[in-house]
Amino acid sequence: MTSKAFLALVAAATLPFAAAPRATAQLYEGVEVLGQLRCESNADFRTQLGTDHRLRCAFTASGDKPGLIRRYFGAVIAMEPGNAAAGGNVATWTVLHLKNSHQYRSPSDAKILGGYSRASSDIAEQFSLREGSLIGGGAKNIVLEPRSTDERNAAAAVRQFTLFN
Repeated sequence: MTSKAFLALVAAATLPFAAAPRATAQLYEGVEVLGQLRCESNADFRTQLGTDHRLRCAFTASGDKPGLIRRYFGAVIAMEPGNAAAGGNVATWTVLHLKNSHQYRSPSDAKILGGYSRASSDIAEQFSLREGSLIGGGAKNIVLEPRSTDERNAAAAVRQFTLFN
């Protein structure tokens, strides 16, 4: 067997394994994972609508500063009517930074505080975001993507949200 034939055989055998990680990378192409945001309430979120009802939130960073925790308050402004997840008292999101958005200038622009609303279908499709993702933050380039869509995570039912100090 020639060396070219051997290399072709090795490449063909490893091709299925090489393709799998690329699919995951493509899911987050142009997107940086900043960490996780978890917000809790004493009651279900349906009774906690509006800025008068503060949720206790914790942002846990990943990437450059893994494990760094920052404490914030949150307010659910609107919920998706009829969504079973709205009855939960915990919302957990993956916090993403849209690096290719037109507002992006530098990593310092990745501020998570601010208002959020449901991502448009165009943005969701462009960045392969999960259903129920919210977009906002200081420069409108932060996405809160529900970590799961089961009934225990109220994040999937949130339509508008504000995160503040």
